[in-house]
Amino acid sequence: MSSIQDLQAQLRDLGQSLEAAVGNTYANAGARIVEEIKSSMRSSRMQQRTGQLYRSVGFVLQGDALVVSMRDYGYYQNFGVSGISNDPATEVTFGLAPKSGSKFSFTEGSLERARETAEANGGHLPGFIVERFYMGIRAKGFLHPDEWETILAEEFATGQIVAIVENTFSNTYII
Repeated sequence: MSSIQDLQAQLRDLGQSLEAAVGNTYANAGARIVEEIKSSMRSSRMQQRTGQLYRSVGFVLQGDALVVSMRDYGYYQNFGVSGISNDPATEVTFGLAPKSGSKFSFTEGSLERARETAEANGGHLPGFIVERFYMGIRAKGFLHPDEWETILAEEFATGQIVAIVENTFSNTYII
């Protein structure tokens, strides 16, 4: 039989154990999510000229949040960009601007600004870049946040947290 004081001590210990376990659970989920993204990049046969985007995929824990990160242009690669004369982009469903429900797109104005910037730096825009402004960038679709939610749910349902709670109260009886 446990006393109220014993139960209070168990709850204090539980709180400390859970705090550590939540961090570990997020870290495990983050590692799995990063691997899911990289696996999806590989299976979509994305061209990897330098591999910088692939290597940049990671995660950080910010308080109680798991933040997935990568080079900013990864979002443009994922959703695609509508060109001046072609529309291969898909609707943005999460993440960076413009906003959910709209598309990234190039315009005549953005092409002119790019030309001006290149000339100001003593160069010109290569033909393949100009072609991208007109034809756009095909969406690669390698980010799957619905799968990330599943990974988080699995980690929290089967990880250390459940074991800690079960072990803490396995021999506790209050009468």
